[in-house]
Amino acid sequence: MAADVTQPPWNAVLRVQIPGVAVCTAVLVAPRLALTAAHCLYSARLGHFVPPSAVHVLNGYASGDFTGHSLVPSYRVLPDYNPLAPDATRPGDAALLRLATPLIAVPLPLLDARPGQTVTLAGYSQDRAQRLQIDPTCHLLPSPGPLLAHSCTGTKGGSGGPLLRQADDGQWQVVGLQSASNTRAAGGLAVPAATLRALLAATTP
Repeated sequence: MAADVTQPPWNAVLRVQIPGVAVCTAVLVAPRLALTAAHCLYSARLGHFVPPSAVHVLNGYASGDFTGHSLVPSYRVLPDYNPLAPDATRPGDAALLRLATPLIAVPLPLLDARPGQTVTLAGYSQDRAQRLQIDPTCHLLPSPGPLLAHSCTGTKGGSGGPLLRQADDGQWQVVGLQSASNTRAAGGLAVPAATLRALLAATTP
């Protein structure tokens, strides 16, 4: 289903555009900081990560209109992510974007979560890329490794989208960042909040 990108928390879910390379999703975690999937920033055609100047971040995006735009002066990819071995290094598939312009939205906090909890996946999936899509009826699944497994539906373009949980007080929090979706059924893998916090902590203000 489509989300109202003028309202929180959906206005903190961002569209990442890299002309000629990718369209992905990100989430605002501070006025000038956003998280996305590291693999979105790698160009297989060029054989390297794209320069920060190629990255455009939009919020409130719907059908070509948007309420905010920022360039990215710099970004940081988790050092253990290798774009040439994405499956083996998927636990590090996260990047922090530093925004040139603060975006008008309430940033979302990070929260640890556990299997069985209800979560919502938000992203600009390629099959409906002009509107932010959410799956609000999915759950975290048991996972033997460092990644979060979930039952949400998502496709390419939703990479970097936040896996959200709503607290009892109504506040929305980021429990993970979408890295991969199943190709034949619902479900996917996300980088957990603990890893995202470590990325934030390692970044110079």
